[in-house]
Amino acid sequence: MLRNPFYKGAHVVCKTHQKGIRSNTYNIIPREQREVIEDCHEAIIPKAEWEKVQQLIDRRQ
Repeated sequence: MLRNPFYKGAHVVCKTHQKGIRSNTYNIIPREQREVIEDCHEAIIPKAEWEKVQQLIDRRQ
């Protein structure tokens, strides 16, 4: 929940990629390479607060 950009008003697309047309296997795309569309809807929490939480999480061991 703390890493989900939905709460700051963004939408994440392209989380997975299907290997083949009739294949039921998927590749998970790394978080850094996913497409994020900003300001899709009203934010639940302010962007500044969300960014601050991300920095705190990244500093953890």
